[in-house]
Amino acid sequence: MKAREHQFPPCCCRRAWLLVAAAFLLAPGVAQARKALTVPTVQPSSGPWSSGDGFSFALGDRKEAKTRRSVSGIACNLNAAQQRVCLLVFDEGVEARYATLRNNALAVGPERVVLRSGGGELDAEGAATDGAYFYVTGSHSAKRADCRSNPHSRHVIRFRVDPATGRGLRSPPGDPSGALVDHGDSERLWSIMHALPELKAHVGEGKCLGSAAPARAPALAGRHGVNIEGLAVRNGRLYFGFRGPARNGQALVLAVDAEALFRGGDSSAS
Repeated sequence: MKAREHQFPPCCCRRAWLLVAAAFLLAPGVAQARKALTVPTVQPSSGPWSSGDGFSFALGDRKEAKTRRSVSGIACNLNAAQQRVCLLVFDEGVEARYATLRNNALAVGPERVVLRSGGGELDAEGAATDGAYFYVTGSHSAKRADCRSNPHSRHVIRFRVDPATGRGLRSPPGDPSGALVDHGDSERLWSIMHALPELKAHVGEGKCLGSAAPARAPALAGRHGVNIEGLAVRNGRLYFGFRGPARNGQALVLAVDAEALFRGGDSSAS
């Protein structure tokens, strides 16, 4: 069955850039904003962009539809032909996809990008690139509906960018089924957060999100568990934006050294 045309609103890219801008304004430091942060509202300049048949994951109809609509992060860079190639991540499954931004359109590519093997729900919630690597983060959170722990979400992924294509570099080069070069899979962020006074009370098993009881577990209480929703990278540091916990209505941002996160050593968390 042919998939229906997927519409991708242009405002999504702008919102992604606003998240990055907000991260830089708040960082460095896991700290509440000293002043109210006013983020400018950017109105769409056109209607929804066409993406043809949209993303394909070869799943059953119901899961396919859910996954196609679960884009949660985007990271773009220019390739050698000056095309803006983007990695799009989803909060369903463990795969990402590429797309090229064109004039009022999003050209979706078929290449599978398997972020993690072995199953489980990465719950990818942010993507970033510095031109050398793509970075992807899981939410590191409990399940919202019932507060079940999800260790599969406690990962940060990176892999090398191919400057010629703007996509992930493969081995052998040009083989879409080849291994992602310099693929890294780090679980260190969980322990880094647990060691920080500002976050340690919100990291651990049974840390339900928000302040209200989960919908499917009304006997439990909200405990403001950690919930990562954004990612940016600049000057060798990764900036993780939190939906929760929040302090007096202000979001938190955690900055860590990217190399240390993947290779060990002092993360210089702040």
